[in-house]
Amino acid sequence: MMQRVIIPAVCILLFLLLFTSAALAEDAVNSWDEMKSLLARTREQNKAEVTFTISGDMMRDLESDPMLVYYHAARAGFQSVKYTRWSNGKIEMSEMTPFSYPYRIVESEEEFVSAVREMCESRADTFALLAEHSLYARLKADSSRRILFLKGGLYHFDRGYVNDGYCSMVYGSCSYADGEVLYLNGLKQASDVMANIGFRGYDAFAIVLDPETYQLLKANDGKKRLALNASGSIRGGSTCYDELNTIVYYKDGESIYYPGLLIIRAVQAGTEDNLPPRLEETLAAARNMVSGITGTPEEMAVSIHDLLCRHVQYEIDDNSEEDDSCIGAILNGRANCDGYADAFYLLCRLKGIETRMIIGELIDNPNPGSDPTHMWNLILLDGLWRGVDVTWDDPDRGDEIQYHQFNMGLDRMKEKFIFEADCLPENMLDRTDLAGLPVPEYPLSDWRDLPGYIRQAVSAGKTQMILRMSEALYRDFRQDSTPVWDCLKQAGVAGSAGHIDRDCLLVLSNLAWSGR
Repeated sequence: MMQRVIIPAVCILLFLLLFTSAALAEDAVNSWDEMKSLLARTREQNKAEVTFTISGDMMRDLESDPMLVYYHAARAGFQSVKYTRWSNGKIEMSEMTPFSYPYRIVESEEEFVSAVREMCESRADTFALLAEHSLYARLKADSSRRILFLKGGLYHFDRGYVNDGYCSMVYGSCSYADGEVLYLNGLKQASDVMANIGFRGYDAFAIVLDPETYQLLKANDGKKRLALNASGSIRGGSTCYDELNTIVYYKDGESIYYPGLLIIRAVQAGTEDNLPPRLEETLAAARNMVSGITGTPEEMAVSIHDLLCRHVQYEIDDNSEEDDSCIGAILNGRANCDGYADAFYLLCRLKGIETRMIIGELIDNPNPGSDPTHMWNLILLDGLWRGVDVTWDDPDRGDEIQYHQFNMGLDRMKEKFIFEADCLPENMLDRTDLAGLPVPEYPLSDWRDLPGYIRQAVSAGKTQMILRMSEALYRDFRQDSTPVWDCLKQAGVAGSAGHIDRDCLLVLSNLAWSGR
C-alpha cells in the first residue's frame, strides 16, 4: 500500500524539477540593454535561435512600438531575425542572420561621416549604418545624406536600401575616393577655388553651389566647361544633384585628370617613380623634347608650339583614348585638340611656364554636323594670361607653321570660340598684340599699306608675317595675286606667299632684303 503512494509522489517531484529547470534555462531580461547583451552572446555562440522572457516595462514598450526587437537585434549584430511574442512576456527568436559585412552604430552626423570614412579606408564593398531613431528619420527624409557620403569619401554605390524596423541603411558595390566637399558661392569663387584643385591629389571632389550658380553651370554642360576652364586638367565623369545644388567630379575608369597634370603633380611631389609605366614613358620623352629649349618664357613657349606643330599629326581615333592626351601627342605623334592642349600644358610646365587648358566650342565649325567642342591653352606671360591654340596653328598640308592663334587676347578668343569668360583668370590679355606676335600680324584692307608692313617686319628680324585681309581684298587677291609681288618688290624684300581660306589670311614667308 505504501509503495503505491510513494511512486506517484516521486513522479510528481521529478516533473516539477524538470519544469523548474526548463524555466530556469529560459533567460529573463529586464531592459533593452540586457536583451542586446543576450543577443550578442547568441551571435558569438553562432546560434540562430534563442528564447527569453522580458519584463513588464519592456512589454509595454513593445505595445507602442512592435519594431523595437528588430531595432535592438540589429545593434547586437543581426541583419535579420524572426520573432514571436507571447502574452506572458516570452520571446522566441529564430532565423537569426548576423551581418556578413561591416556595420557601425551612429548617433550623429559627425559619427555618420566618421563611419563612412572608416569604410572608405578599408574599401568595404558593402556596409551598414545603424542610426538612432531621430537621426534615421531625418536622414531618410533628407537627401543631404549624400553630402555626408561625399565627406566620408563614398562617391558612388550601385545598391542601397533602408529598413525602417531596424533603422538601418545598407549600401553595396561602393566606390570610394580621397576627395573633398567644397562650399562655394558665385561663379568667380568657384573658378578661383577650382583653379588648383587638381594639385590637391584628390581622386574626386564635389562642389556645393548657390542655386543660381549651380543652374548656370549645369546648363549646356556648363559643369564640364567650368572644370576645364578653371582647373585646366579635369576630364573625368560628373554627376549633378539638383536637390543639393551639387556637382560631383569622380574617377571614371581612369583618373579624372588629364595625364599632363598627373605627370606634373608627380614631378612636383617627387613621386615620379609611382607613375604608371605609360606616364613614366611620356615624362621621359617630354623631358627629352624640351631639353634643348632655352630663352625667355615667351621664346620657350614659341619653341614648344613649333615643336608640337612639327611632331604631331591631327587625328581622331575612336578606338584609342591616347589621342585625347599628351600620351598620344608625345609618344605616338598623333592627337586631337585635347591631346595637343595636354601636351602643350605638360611641356610648358616642365619649363616653368604657367599654363592651363580651356574648353569651349568653335564658332565657325569646319565640319558641320560634327562636335564643335574644342580645347586650347592659356599661358601666363608678363603677368597676363593669353590664349594659344596649337591645333589650329599646325598647318594642314606641310605649310609654314602659323601663329595667328598664339598670344591671343580675349578679343580674338571671342571671335573664334564660345566659352565661359567669367571662369577665366581676371588678369587676361584684353586685346591681341598683333605686331608683338612671334610672327607679326597686320590688318590689311588696302594694298598701299603692305610695303610699309613688310619693311617693318623684316627690320624687326622677322622672316614671316601674317596679313589678315578684309573679305573684299581677299576676294581680289584670289583672282589676281600680282599686287603681293609688286608690294614685296617695292619694299625691297624677297619672299614667298601662301593663304588660309578659313580666316582670310595671307602668309608671307622666307622674308629677306633683296640682294642679301
